[in-house]
Amino acid sequence: TIKLINNHVYSLVGKNGCGKSTLLSRMHSQKIPGWSTQWTSLYIPPSLPTEYTHLTPLQVVKKFSERCRNESRTAVESRIKEVEDEIDILVEEEQEKMELLCEEISHLEDA
Repeated sequence: TIKLINNHVYSLVGKNGCGKSTLLSRMHSQKIPGWSTQWTSLYIPPSLPTEYTHLTPLQVVKKFSERCRNESRTAVESRIKEVEDEIDILVEEEQEKMELLCEEISHLEDA
């Protein structure tokens, strides 16, 4: 179990082969149950694309961070669309569920 606190930056350190890249890759692709679209992760693969090889480590992090931010925005927009679709099919008796879904949209838009 891992507990992450909002507005904190974390690093993952461990021996080769212990699963650091696998965990970060799954976090980045949001394939972990309970992983929120409001959280972001930055996964830089061990083998860089050739267009990155001339960059300094800081420039690489900045480029990947920009790419991650764009992908995260896309994921949030996609989830908002899914929630809106859920709202569209609700019937009047499901007022409580509609309120929860509207609240989720509000949180996503604030992210």
